[in-house]
Order: sequence, then C-alpha cells, then structure tokens
Amino acid sequence: PDRGMPGTSCVNLLGGVAGPNVYEVEHAHDGFQRMELLQSALFLDYEFDAASLTVILAHQVNERQTFNETDGAPQGVLTAHFDDEHEQVSLEARLSSNGDGPWNWVVGGFYYDDRLEYFRSNYILAFGGTSAGRYNEIDATNSAIFGEVSYDLTDRLSATAGLRITRDERVGAIVAGSIVPNPTLGSTYLGRDTWFGFPNNTIVSSLRNQSNDWTEPSARISLLYAATDDVNLWFTWSRSFRGGDFNGGALEEDEFVVTDPEFLSNFEFGFKGDFLENTLRLNASIFYYDYTDKIGFVEIPGARGPLGSISLLANFGDVEGQGGEVEFDWQATDNFNISSNLAYTDAEFVTTNFGLGFGGGDITGNKPAKTPELAWNTFLTYTNDLANGGELRFMVNPHWQDDQFFTDVNRNYEAQEAFWLLHASVAYTSPDDTWSVRVWGKNLGDEEWLADGFTFIAEHLAIPGGQPRQFGATVSYRF
Repeated sequence: PDRGMPGTSCVNLLGGVAGPNVYEVEHAHDGFQRMELLQSALFLDYEFDAASLTVILAHQVNERQTFNETDGAPQGVLTAHFDDEHEQVSLEARLSSNGDGPWNWVVGGFYYDDRLEYFRSNYILAFGGTSAGRYNEIDATNSAIFGEVSYDLTDRLSATAGLRITRDERVGAIVAGSIVPNPTLGSTYLGRDTWFGFPNNTIVSSLRNQSNDWTEPSARISLLYAATDDVNLWFTWSRSFRGGDFNGGALEEDEFVVTDPEFLSNFEFGFKGDFLENTLRLNASIFYYDYTDKIGFVEIPGARGPLGSISLLANFGDVEGQGGEVEFDWQATDNFNISSNLAYTDAEFVTTNFGLGFGGGDITGNKPAKTPELAWNTFLTYTNDLANGGELRFMVNPHWQDDQFFTDVNRNYEAQEAFWLLHASVAYTSPDDTWSVRVWGKNLGDEEWLADGFTFIAEHLAIPGGQPRQFGATVSYRF
C-alpha cells in the first residue's frame, strides 16, 4: 500500500525495482524540452476630473515539445511525449473614482480567451511497445462586468459591496488512438505530426464541438472597523464560481466530458494590530467555507481491465471547511527579529456526487486534496552591525507541514506524511550596500518529501517536492 512513498521500494510492470531514495532515478533514454514563449502587454492610464481609467491588454503564445521518461526505471517502461500550442488573450478596462468624499467606486469589464492545442503520447514498453496518443483542443472564454462601491459609514467604520456577472464558455474536441506495438520506438520522439503520420495507428475516440456555458453572479461584502489607531477589525463574505472544464487527459470519449461549475461561499473574520510601540505586528483570522460541486481529478486504475485505467475530471461533491491563521512579525530587539505564520484547516467532503459508473465510491468524510490540517513557518533573523559599517545577517527558517493527500479519493500511496524542513544562511553586506555575499544551506535535515503523486495505468508516479540537502553561496553586486 505504500508503493512509491519515500523510503520504500516498488516494482514496475517489467519487474524493475525503484530505489528507496526519491531523488534518485534511472533512465533508459535521454529526454529534452524545447519551449518558445512570446509575451506582450499594453497598459493605458488616463486621468479624468473625477475618475481614473485603466486599460490592460495582454497576449501570450507558448509552444512546447517535451520527451521524458516518467517511470524512473532502467527498462524505460513508460515515456511521455508532449507537443502543445497555447495562446491567451486578455483585456480589462476599469473606471475608478478618485474623489475625497466618503464614497469610492470602481466599474469595469473583463474578457479572456484561452486556446489550448494539447498533444500527448505515451510509449508503453510493458504492452509490447504500444503508443497511446491523444490530441485535445480546448477553448475557454470568460467575459464579465463588475462593480464595487465603498462607503465610510463613520470615521472608523467603512463598508464595501461588489458584484460581478461572469459568462464562462468551454468548447472542446478530442482525437485519441493507439499505434500497433512496435518495440523499436522507445527512443523516438513521437510528436503530433509523427504520431498521426504512422500508417498503422488506430483512432478510438473522435469528438468535435463539445461545449457548455454558464452565466453566474459573484459577490463580496466586507466591513472594516478601526477599533483603535493601532487595531483594525474586518469581516468578509464572498461567493464565487468556477466554470466547468474538460478533462485534458482523456483517452476515451466517455472521459472527455465537461464538468458542471463549482461554487464557493466564504466567511472570514479577523484583526490586524500593531503593539509594543509598533515593534509587533499581529494578524489573525478565522474562516468558514462551503464548496458546492467541487471539481477534482482522479485516475482509477483497473477500470478498463487489469492494466487499463481511466482519467477523470468530475464534480466530486460538497466540501465544508473551517480554520484560522495567525501571523506575527516582532522586532524583539534592535538586532533580533522573529516572523512566524501558523495555519489550521479542518475540511472534509460532506456529500458525494461520485456516481460516475467507473467504480467510484463514496468519498464522504474524505479530506480535500492538498489540504494539510496544520502548516507552520518561521524566520529567525539576527543582524550584527560591524565596526566597518558592514552588516552580518544570520537567518534560520524552520518549516513544518502536516499530512496531506494528493487526490480527493485519499489513497495512502498518493499522500505525504508530515515533515520538517530547515534552512539557514549567513550573509555579509558591504558598508556602501553595493555588494553582498550569502552562504546558505537548504533542507539541512535532508528530508525526502513529495509535492504530488498519481496513478497512471498500473504504475504510481511520485513527484519530489524539493531538492535534497544543498549548500551554496550567492554573490550580488548592485550597479
């Protein structure tokens, strides 16, 4: 049950044994990644007598070709080939007041178009050299109008209310199939043109113009109260929605369906204050949230036979969560500073919509993916002013994170147990602040931890969360 977890060994489909060190893998083939990125943006600001106009236009085009081996075993059991084109266009225009009275407002509009042409093929040596490929086109369009108004009810109390009407649209297409087993293709990059150019490929799925759209409101109401000159209390309620989406990892037509949208209602109360003659900044908040029809992703191994899996993006169910966060920054002495953050979240599925027909079960009571119950991070910094006018700075950064699952299904081999990280550094800055030298150590405890994990076909793939223990130095010079 612990296959793929740090400190254990697992066996792949050809009998290869992965080592216990999560940072060490073996490869049968050399991979590569090529990427071209073009970004442009236009900003326009214009001041009227009573309002300011801001217009932002942005455009981005990205092309990627990638060949990598994903199983980390010497046999080259599974290779992944990507050949994608991604284009994004966005336009936002907003008009905001700039008066001195108790009223402040902003109105505007937003447009966003995201077009993805996604191709992935997997070469699977364990199936005799079969290659499964899929090509998806997904066009996501989002347009909205919005407005927000704030009013100073008294010298210490202000209220803000905002409304946004959003239209989300998804249009998608899929072409997927397989190539007759060919064990000689293991080291060949199978991009889009190469894969579809094979005369012996078999198309198993072909859907065009699958679409859906939604028009929904989002809203926010907040109150801000200055209890004293140094302490502010605040309350916020918000309601938002995320449009449905296609499963970009689909291989079969019954997997390439657009989900329903998900909705989030959130209540939060907190305070911000300065204490001890402004040497201590303390912020704290508590919250409650309610997800309706939360969207999640899961791979169901064995759903199409012993070595056949299904990749699903679906509305898993409703989630309720509550928690709190405390953070402070304290200049304890002229030389010593402590900055710390502690977050607590208690969340679980309260209903299940997992009637997907592929063996999905009841996940009521499960924890949402990537939601640790506790997380703590602290920086301890000591600064020593030298006689020559330079500065020495010592920093220690402990971090702790609680257990978490990587999927909403809560499999124990797709999870990360609680772990500690410890970083430290010593830095010298010159008297004129033009250059500095910093010697650092990261992950001093050499902790092995995962950031993600999932099951593909019959293998579990783990993604390391960070580097092993490292030492280094950074030299900076300011012209």
